Amino acid sequence: MMLPPKMYAFPVSKVFELHRTGERTFLGTRFQWNTGQSEVAWERPDSFKAGTIAEEPIPAAPAGHEPGPRGLGSAA
Repeated sequence: MMLPPKMYAFPVSKVFELHRTGERTFLGTRFQWNTGQSEVAWERPDSFKAGTIAEEPIPAAPAGHEPGPRGLGSAA
């Protein structure tokens, strides 16, 4: 079964690296594609080492204020 083509994506969460000091470093944004797949657009893919990564949900926009769909282009 083939999935429909990826045409648009909506941001669903912010991705952070958690440090032992309690600080968080922003790593990227997770997007949900029209196909149901999700993908992270990393801010700087080589900027962090393996560690604890956490996600913070992005609240849905109020009715009537939804942003238009955004394509991710070649972001991985």
